[in-house]
Amino acid sequence: MTFHLISRLVVAVCAVLFAIFLFAPQAYSPLYGVETTISAQFMTRRAAPMFLAVIIILWAASSAPRSALRDAVALGVAAMFAGVSITGVIALIQGVASPMILMAALGEALIAVLLLSTRKN
Repeated sequence: MTFHLISRLVVAVCAVLFAIFLFAPQAYSPLYGVETTISAQFMTRRAAPMFLAVIIILWAASSAPRSALRDAVALGVAAMFAGVSITGVIALIQGVASPMILMAALGEALIAVLLLSTRKN
């Protein structure tokens, strides 16, 4: 797959997460068996702009020719998704999240791998 296609798919994922985090933060953590508290909602809503930033950066970079900067964008976003994937697995191991977190972690890991694969072509 091309960087253009992968980045547009990741933009779509981030747009959904941005909307959920901003407008319905109380709906997010129960998906993974984690109690929704006011504190959790506060932190979830505060995380929403980070997804908006990824949307803007990937959208702008999606049509750019291969360059060191485009590769750095792919690496940075891949690192973010890999990190989120790892923290999900850790939360499961610690008993904080339900096994449903593994679905999210697999999706996040897949996004990271796909973005890293664009650095080769």
